[in-house]
Amino acid sequence: MKNTAISVIIPCFNQQKHIKECLDSIINQKFDSYEIIAVDDGSSDSTPEILRAYASKNKKINEIEIENSEDITKEEDSQYVEIKSEINL
Repeated sequence: MKNTAISVIIPCFNQQKHIKECLDSIINQKFDSYEIIAVDDGSSDSTPEILRAYASKNKKINEIEIENSEDITKEEDSQYVEIKSEINL
């Protein structure tokens, strides 16, 4: 199994108009040693549904839903995400 070279972290809040284009632009790259961590911050539009749909079709996409402005960087919240690469964007 290849190591993941790059983790692309995408914070999202009510981005239904743009999130597909964002995800597609990463997925369609020739470089394939990446993971996508899409963090939805309590969107009230269809952003969470779009992220779930993409994550269900692509194992490189990790979709995380949190409540508005919850700080996932706190140590006690570290169970939200496990970053697999040394380079994080």
